[in-house]
Amino acid sequence: MTLPINTIIDLYNKGLPDERIATMYGVSRRTIGNLRQKHGITTRIRGSWMKGKKRPKHSQFMKQYAATHIHPMKGKKLSANALANMMAVKNTPEYKAKIYTPERNAKISKATMGQKHHAWKGGPKTPKQEKNYLRKRANYKKWRKAVFVRDDYRCKKCEIRGGYLEAHHIASFDDYPKLRYLLINGLTLCLACHKDVHIEQRHRKIS
Repeated sequence: MTLPINTIIDLYNKGLPDERIATMYGVSRRTIGNLRQKHGITTRIRGSWMKGKKRPKHSQFMKQYAATHIHPMKGKKLSANALANMMAVKNTPEYKAKIYTPERNAKISKATMGQKHHAWKGGPKTPKQEKNYLRKRANYKKWRKAVFVRDDYRCKKCEIRGGYLEAHHIASFDDYPKLRYLLINGLTLCLACHKDVHIEQRHRKIS
């Protein structure tokens, strides 16, 4: 097959890469590259032909490329059996352990924490906001659950098990920040008993 070298060089000079030209003539990229270099046309620096120019949104070439390059799965759907097999593999502990490694999770967490998060709004600005922010952190939730498990999900004052429970800080959350996440500083209380405990503490401070 004789390739029109002048046309190929003209297309290359207009910005088309070897891959696109090779597709148009049904040959390999290496064939176009060798033919081009044989006639003294060196490989250009990637992107240099567009330097200082505005990239067209819908060029004639892109229309031709889209018409000739059809994805093999276009208009097709995976069968129910294929989808089931795919999900079965992805739901296995082995697959999840391979993909969702602790290092990967820690890296993502670090990359999206605080000011790096897309929804960052400047952080807590008042003591109440700071307190609510800390109570939503993973270490607080872990401490809270550990207190419930240790106390068997039972209020330590009225002895009622289950229902709406809260983890009470024996040493104040505000006054003793170093003791916030110590298990020994936690106490499981129901909502009513928790309110009573704080009322008693306020009365002791006043007196």
